[in-house]
Amino acid sequence: MATRVYPEKRGLLQTSDRPDPAWLEAVTTLIPPGGKLVLDLGCGNGLYTQALADLGAAYVIGLDSAEEQLEQARQRCASYRNIEFLRGNALATGLLAERYDIVLMRALLRDLRPTELRPCFIEAYRLLKPGGSLLVQDQTPEDLLEPGSKTHIWGYLFARYPRLVDQRVLARCQREEVRQIMQDVGFRDVQQRALWETRGVYPNSSALAEELVSYVLNAPLYEMSEEEVNELLAYIAFLEEHLAQHEQAGGEIIAQECWTLWHGRKGE
Repeated sequence: MATRVYPEKRGLLQTSDRPDPAWLEAVTTLIPPGGKLVLDLGCGNGLYTQALADLGAAYVIGLDSAEEQLEQARQRCASYRNIEFLRGNALATGLLAERYDIVLMRALLRDLRPTELRPCFIEAYRLLKPGGSLLVQDQTPEDLLEPGSKTHIWGYLFARYPRLVDQRVLARCQREEVRQIMQDVGFRDVQQRALWETRGVYPNSSALAEELVSYVLNAPLYEMSEEEVNELLAYIAFLEEHLAQHEQAGGEIIAQECWTLWHGRKGE
């Protein structure tokens, strides 16, 4: 199960069961899947597997270790003839070598121990055809600790109260460490960039503040005294007033979260 970075989405005016437009743009720019054979490693419920097919991939295989997730993925993509789902281990897939044009790993690294990143990248390198591309997307400690802004409200909260940050996230590899491991494994032209995705659109500042309060009161990731909790709730009330000044014309609040993308290529 993936580590929770942010709380469950509550009180949303708008959310979408489809990839963020920023993600779609990044994929079509970095790894245009048109006519390609693609492997979605750690595919989860198949949302991004489906998106790759919709972007024109000739065939997409989604692989995950969780049968429950795979069942959801199969239901989601039941009408697609160019999608297949398999159960397997990302570190040792058992798939044929040098078969895939593209390997995608979205939100997979968070489920791996730091020592497992290298074996995972070695397996991806083995699976790719010469000249094939690997695209990795995940959230690093740097992503979670991005400075607060009118669209990244969690940044304010985590900066003021670092104890709220999930220590399991802070234990993940840094951006540069991931890039270096990819390069050491043999990937060429490894680049990294930030990707901001819309987490949700809230009807007003009060709805987002409600989610912040829910997180503080329910997240079993830390222990705080009653005095600390009251101080934190007062700070959230202050943030709510601050947010109200940045609401859109219709009163909406757009909340975003930061991810890192790493892109590398296997040599010809």
